[in-house]
Amino acid sequence: LGASRGLAPMIGCMTPTEALAAARAGAATLKLFPAARLGTGYFKDISAILPKGLPVLAVGGIDASNMAEWHAVGIGGFGFGSNLYKPGRSAAEVGRLASELVAEWRRLASQAGGQA
Repeated sequence: LGASRGLAPMIGCMTPTEALAAARAGAATLKLFPAARLGTGYFKDISAILPKGLPVLAVGGIDASNMAEWHAVGIGGFGFGSNLYKPGRSAAEVGRLASELVAEWRRLASQAGGQA
């Protein structure tokens, strides 16, 4: 339904079974959660069975300190939550943190010869 309305379905998954079911259901992108707990080795393992060209985002426990490690193993992008926003955090602080995350993504993409 979402794709027919111009939306890109991004489905969260953890297991290979969930990932393949999401791909069959028309996911435009998968969100691997909880990425930091699962680790880059898990991502490399699960990637072997995923349809080629299906982007995967690392979500959960990702911040500027570990983005390069994920980028190095081919992750397609990131989702940020509690490391970016926490109740009581000022809009200025959220903005500063978001700017740091974007800057790190751009740095990684330029290193790889891509565009961010």
